[in-house]
Amino acid sequence: MYDAVFVLVEAFSKIMRKKPDQFRAYTMRNRGQPFNLPANGTRTLDCNTSKGWVTPWEHGDKISRYLRKVEISGLTGDIRFNEDGKRQNYTLHVVEMTVNSAMVKVAEWSDEGGLAPVVAKYTRLKTDMHYERNKTYIVTTIIEEPYIMLRQPEPGETLETNERFEGYCKDLAELVAKKLGINSN
Repeated sequence: MYDAVFVLVEAFSKIMRKKPDQFRAYTMRNRGQPFNLPANGTRTLDCNTSKGWVTPWEHGDKISRYLRKVEISGLTGDIRFNEDGKRQNYTLHVVEMTVNSAMVKVAEWSDEGGLAPVVAKYTRLKTDMHYERNKTYIVTTIIEEPYIMLRQPEPGETLETNERFEGYCKDLAELVAKKLGINSN
């Protein structure tokens, strides 16, 4: 967005340096002058035409030529356009946000080469998916509703070990243990 505005400012600045009165429309009109013709002779546009076609603005070609001639250095690199008005010789960085809110470059896009993935700086190590079945895995937490709560025993019922607890974390731990094929007691 910044670069787009910067290109417009540069093009209009060049036009205004060459012809300072180019776009100046005076509010005072001579008597008998048509409403769509301001005092400086510039025609206004009728945007609500019922004829079905659009009349181009008399300065449109000039603005287009000046926009194509712009050559500046912007936030996305050097900015220049070809004869058709398309940006040329540029590269965009494709980024994604990590869990730590850092931006990491994952690819580049250029007008010549298209999309090119970037090799990751760090790769996730494959974890060994074999868990010892005779090993005790300890899950530690604190009592905090609705995650872990003390379960109220029925009259005459005695709750032991993990039976004393209920809540989201207990349910999740049991599902993980089941998925890994280990005992959750």
